Amino acid sequence: MGQPRHAQVVPAFVAVTILRPLDCWLGAVRPADLLRWERIGDLPESARDHLRQVIVRRIRPRAAQLWGMRVGVQLSKGWEERVSVGDRKRVEGLRAVDQRPLQEWTLREVKEALHLPLERTLKLLATLEAGYWVPPQATTKRMHKPPARSDQSVELTDEMRELAGAVLSLPWTAKISPQDLRFGFAGDACFVDHLRRQLRQQEVPQQFVDLLHRLRDADRLTAAAEAYEITRSAARGCGRASWDDEAVERAATFVMRRHISSTGTGVTLAEVGEQFGVTRERVRQVCEPVEEVLGEGRMVSPALDRVLQAAARIAPAPVESVNEQLRRFIGDGASIESLIAWAAALGRRNLPVVCERVRTRVRGQLVEVVMIGASGAPHWVEPMIRHASRDMSMFGATNVLRVAGKLALKEGVAPGQEAIESALELLDGFRWLDKQAGWFTLGDSSGCSTASRVKKIMAVAQESVGADEIAGALASDDLLVYRESTSQGLATPPVHVLRELMLGWNWLKAVQKGRFLALPEVDLVGSLSDVELAIVEVIAGHGGIACRFELKAVVTQQLGHSDMLLSATLGSSPIIDRVEFGL
Repeated sequence: MGQPRHAQVVPAFVAVTILRPLDCWLGAVRPADLLRWERIGDLPESARDHLRQVIVRRIRPRAAQLWGMRVGVQLSKGWEERVSVGDRKRVEGLRAVDQRPLQEWTLREVKEALHLPLERTLKLLATLEAGYWVPPQATTKRMHKPPARSDQSVELTDEMRELAGAVLSLPWTAKISPQDLRFGFAGDACFVDHLRRQLRQQEVPQQFVDLLHRLRDADRLTAAAEAYEITRSAARGCGRASWDDEAVERAATFVMRRHISSTGTGVTLAEVGEQFGVTRERVRQVCEPVEEVLGEGRMVSPALDRVLQAAARIAPAPVESVNEQLRRFIGDGASIESLIAWAAALGRRNLPVVCERVRTRVRGQLVEVVMIGASGAPHWVEPMIRHASRDMSMFGATNVLRVAGKLALKEGVAPGQEAIESALELLDGFRWLDKQAGWFTLGDSSGCSTASRVKKIMAVAQESVGADEIAGALASDDLLVYRESTSQGLATPPVHVLRELMLGWNWLKAVQKGRFLALPEVDLVGSLSDVELAIVEVIAGHGGIACRFELKAVVTQQLGHSDMLLSATLGSSPIIDRVEFGL
């Protein structure tokens, strides 16, 4: 059993003020149990939260008596490692405000200085206290009832039968093997037969009753809490006889830090060593035997399975979205990424979900997208970015419906509009131009083909130019609009989208709603070809209108270019307004 533990629900000065047992889904919890937890397994975090809520509701009518009490909680060595980064900063802020030791502060002073609700304040104080608290030894039977011996038999009651029925109804208990790390049992039969055989007896071992309670509690754990219990069981069963309870806990902590993380898939051996002040090699020596036991896969993990199956129903979706939706099943300090990797570390194969990490370049910028997808589903994130980037190079913008159509026609996959939008929003440089209609831009669009044509227009403009005028000039550009005449129609942005796109170009400024001027320091003349410059000079010299034969005389005879090049320029350059065929 080891030494009794602090339950980490509330600090001692609050626990001693509670007079009656507390109702919890674990059963009645006596006030003394909060400071002397002797049941098998640690108290799950969900049960701690529930107990803390019950306590806060109970003490509120007489909270005035508690506000002036000293908390009596010390900052022991290594307290920083037991709390979150945010809580560590809050506690350090207390010490910066007042140099008194924390144990001399009153509850009101601590709560007001931390700027936390009462429930969160008590949780933080309990966590700090648990780091050094050694529960006093019980002196009377009234204060503490010793646990029954594991080989002691007890009479099978109706309550036990009801508990066994609840355990039998759990879908995962049939998967328990005799060699299970946490729930192993004697014999070669399946667990259901083993349980039913016990229920036919008048008396059962106390160990069997304890197992029923642990099975019921295991179904209520988060995936993070379950991972810790599995890791601790593996540390006990890895064959290291020299490991005492403290060494087992330390090994479990190392492995958890190694594999379970709130972001990403875990941390390196060196990072674990740096956190605990040991070498990378020492971390490897501690973790390796535990990981070998975990890799054998001799355990059920209902909480992990629940999270993975729920993620498969949500997929495809971004990692952040899955974490947010499944937080109460995942638990604190874990993420769906780390749990997928954790399942692989447990020897699981054919997982229902996969983590798709895509790194690619969009117009010269490296972007990364991490998505959770259903196992066996085709990969679509990278093709999606590729199709969107192609439109970016031409128009600087594209439409979600067009991207979805490309994925369906070219890749044979239909992830859905919501999944596509979620993946796009993860990309650096993404910006909605009209979210309702699905128009967006990606990366730096100021170098797209549309932008280069707008520069040509601005080079010959005498005043500000409206977005509608620019759209009209672009519409007469044969090379731009008809390069892919059968597929580019949907990607040609309407006027209001073009206006939003141009607002993001740093060489333009909006002088009125929908009208633009180029910044004076921008070299716009350099955007014109020598043929276009010659055409501008001829048209200007003829009062704004010139015939084709007048342009041909300059372009072909003086500049030496072909008549075909002149025709292509007249048909594609946005600076030329064709009055009729010859003008």
